[in-house]
Amino acid sequence: MIFSRGRAGSSEREFDDIWTSDLRHLRTAMRLVGIVASAAIILAGLTTGGAKASSLRTAVEDSHPQTQVAVAGQRRLNLFCLGQGEPTVLLEAGSGGSTADWWQVQARLAAVTRTCAYDRAGYGYSDPPPAASSAEAAVDDLHHLIEAAHLGPHPVIVGHSNGGLYAMLYAERYSAALGGLVLVDPGFPGQQDYDRYGLTPVDALALHGWTRHLIADARMCLRAAQNGTIRTDPARAGCLATPSDDPAVLRAALRRIYTEAVYEAANLSEFENSFGADAEGLTADDRAFPTPLRPLDDLPLIVLTADHHPVPVSGFVPVEQEQFWTIWKEGHDRLARLSRAGISRVVVGSGHFIQIDKPDAVLAAVTQVVTAVRNEKHQ
Repeated sequence: MIFSRGRAGSSEREFDDIWTSDLRHLRTAMRLVGIVASAAIILAGLTTGGAKASSLRTAVEDSHPQTQVAVAGQRRLNLFCLGQGEPTVLLEAGSGGSTADWWQVQARLAAVTRTCAYDRAGYGYSDPPPAASSAEAAVDDLHHLIEAAHLGPHPVIVGHSNGGLYAMLYAERYSAALGGLVLVDPGFPGQQDYDRYGLTPVDALALHGWTRHLIADARMCLRAAQNGTIRTDPARAGCLATPSDDPAVLRAALRRIYTEAVYEAANLSEFENSFGADAEGLTADDRAFPTPLRPLDDLPLIVLTADHHPVPVSGFVPVEQEQFWTIWKEGHDRLARLSRAGISRVVVGSGHFIQIDKPDAVLAAVTQVVTAVRNEKHQ
């Protein structure tokens, strides 16, 4: 199950209130505006150095545009880089995500090598997409961004959730130009084909219902943004939900950002392409991949799987929950096996947002892949 953003206690969350919780997953810091004064207050209040202060400073930097890179004529994507060295690590967020999805780990990764995050079209400070927010469109933009921003040869792409699906499609198309991959609880082709999970028909129907509800709710958020009721309609409160553990400087801006139709339109389009399965159980994004997936030779590749990944609907007993997780893990194992150097690793104690729950696991995996790329370069 691809969850979108929201860092609120993914390993501890109860799912009785799943629809509100999902929207909290879907929404973290996007195009944050009008908060320079608040950022200054937070920075002035810091009394210690170290990782916490560094992370907060990174969160503040995420609150305004960084480098605007032209990828198609006048259309621009927002790019935020820290650190020095090769290969460049490029961070790809999940559905509806932005550079701010990585605010707790980017500065730490930048101590290893140059580390960049970016906003996909329609999110953060990037311009709207010209068409659908699909995996193919994301990969095209990513390819142009890497070239236009001169990010150097053989970057390492770190993709979380739906961003992992995009990273895999990039590897399918541009493996010769890629240094390595770290996939953080990623989506995978065929993920929405619940009828083949071996679950009961009732359970499969419940999962199909969840994805339909997710798309319908995103559609209602877009309509509310377009007609100006997104702030005032109590039924749309979930559209503006924010993670409780984000710094106040981010949370205060989120409620403004989620009122924008540009964001809501891109978010809906991404959901439709990623979650909207057809009669064959395939999504539009699934159909962008070849069947079978092409081997990736010896590409350095690590797939991280959260060990706590509850089914996002009520009524699943523990045995069914375990069966669902097993299918999820098998999907990740298949991705890892595409490379002879592939590793599939369970991160104990983590929910879907491993970069939040267990940032050390992400740091270790990225460092391992970066080291492998550097060693290959010097052979």
